[in-house]
Amino acid sequence: MFPRKNRIDKKLFPEFIKKAKTFSSENLNLKVTYGCPKDRAFAFVASLKVSKKAAERNKLKRRARAITYPLLKDVSAGICAAVFFKPSIFGKKYGEIKDELISLYKKAKII
Repeated sequence: MFPRKNRIDKKLFPEFIKKAKTFSSENLNLKVTYGCPKDRAFAFVASLKVSKKAAERNKLKRRARAITYPLLKDVSAGICAAVFFKPSIFGKKYGEIKDELISLYKKAKII
């Protein structure tokens, strides 16, 4: 489980989305703010467009959290990021998701 101190709060989320800068890849979108009040906070969003089944959406979010958690120590202070899954990600292997997510983090200069 991702620590609560490293999650974006629901009340902070709407303001975060307005100020965030977007980075895209084939299967993921990443929104980042660099002056966040929380320290190293992340959110993972899988909408109904990705899959109608909650279990499949939760699986994607769990995988992304598992990829991100070991990287927290490398993330700069004051960064908030939200990972949005695109419908094209459904059916991808863990390794493919990991490579794409890490390259997106590097593109955004998070790690």
